[in-house]
Amino acid sequence: MLETSYVCTLSSKPRGEREPCAKQGEGMFTVPRNRRPIQASEIVMFMQQFCGVNVIAYYSSQIFLDADLSEMSALGALQWDGVLSTSSVCDPKVAIPAMYTIDTFGRRNLPLTTFPLMSLCLSSTGFSFWIPTDLTARVACVALGFYLFGMAYSPGEGPVPFTYSAEAYPLYIRAQGMPLVTATT
Repeated sequence: MLETSYVCTLSSKPRGEREPCAKQGEGMFTVPRNRRPIQASEIVMFMQQFCGVNVIAYYSSQIFLDADLSEMSALGALQWDGVLSTSSVCDPKVAIPAMYTIDTFGRRNLPLTTFPLMSLCLSSTGFSFWIPTDLTARVACVALGFYLFGMAYSPGEGPVPFTYSAEAYPLYIRAQGMPLVTATT
């Protein structure tokens, strides 16, 4: 019988006494100790995608163009987003506090704190478009909400879902659980 999972090869039992790999994952949804981490990880991963980061990432240039910036100014404003949030390659300004707070403040408290902050930032960015176009405060308020959203996302919903998912599963189903949860993103 061919073994398809790397986990099967790491088993301490001799080859003839092992369960087939398909049977090792049967208890993922039926055993409560395994089902609860799957549910929690799926929710956290879904909420990472649902928090608005994709909208900000994909429509960021259009947001600044709609705020009455020129194309060159909008591109310049997007470079500041890379400096302030985790979209830049080297980001010690937000990554180091995230590494510290994920262990001290907690994996549960970070999303519970940053979700309302991200909601306020997205709301302020959206409501800033009600400011008349002839005022320079419109661009400033849009940019402020945009940048603060990135700064609130970075320590909370950026790293927490993957860290939580990697640590929530028991070792014997972690290899089956992580791909399932990662497929949610």
